[in-house]
Amino acid sequence: MSKHAVALVGTLIAACLPGRVAAYCLEYGTNSLFGTLVRQTYPGPPDYKSFTRGDRPVVIWVLLVDPPICVVDPDYRSPKESYAREVQLVLEEGQYEQYRELLGNKVVVTGDLQHSRGDYKRLLIAPLDIARARMR
Repeated sequence: MSKHAVALVGTLIAACLPGRVAAYCLEYGTNSLFGTLVRQTYPGPPDYKSFTRGDRPVVIWVLLVDPPICVVDPDYRSPKESYAREVQLVLEEGQYEQYRELLGNKVVVTGDLQHSRGDYKRLLIAPLDIARARMR
C-alpha cells in the first residue's frame, strides 16, 4: 500500500473515533486530510493588523481538520505540529471556482502538506484534489 493510501486510511479511521487523537503522526509531503472546508478573513496590507485602521481584508480557505492531526518531519527541517486543527489551502487561481461549491462541506483534501513560512496558519496544503467526503 502506498504512503498516500496509508495516510488516507489512517485519517479516515481516526475520523471514526470521536474524542480520540490519532496514535500516529503524518509526515510533511503528500497526504489526504479530512475536515470541513471554510473561508476565514484576516487583516491584510498595508499593516496586517486591523480592519478598522485601514487594512484590506484577505480571505483564505482553511480545512478544519477532524480529528486534529500531528505532523512530523523525519529530516527535522520543519517543526513538529501537535494537535493541529486548521490547515490553510494554497490554491491556484482556477481552483477557487472549481471547488467553491464545497465550502461549508465535509471534504477530503489531497495534496502537499507543508509547514508555513509566514502565512496565516502554521500548516499549509497545496491541493491536488478536493472531494466531498462520503459519509456512511
